[in-house]
Amino acid sequence: MGKLLRLDEPPSAVFCSNDYLALGAIKGAMQAGLTLPEDLSIVGFDDMPTASYMIPALTTINQPAYQMGRTACEILLQIMEDQTLVMQHMMETKLVVRDSTAAFAQENVKQP
Repeated sequence: MGKLLRLDEPPSAVFCSNDYLALGAIKGAMQAGLTLPEDLSIVGFDDMPTASYMIPALTTINQPAYQMGRTACEILLQIMEDQTLVMQHMMETKLVVRDSTAAFAQENVKQP
């Protein structure tokens, strides 16, 4: 996070690959004196149970963890029974908007 914030043009938003990294990004932003979401928006991925209790509450992507585990077990059983493998499973995710993100402002987007 420190490296991103030291860029000549630091980001206005950061997407983290999981909520734990987002927690670290929030800490780094606050240590740099930034406020969320006024100065920086942060989004995580996983929707861990404590995401709504963070300050600020973390905007995150909810993934169907139970369904993913169940499907993985079903595939494993299928492989064990008849040695076939299903190569792709698509599951829905959901954006859970909380307090760590600001509304998108099109006028703030720089054109190349």
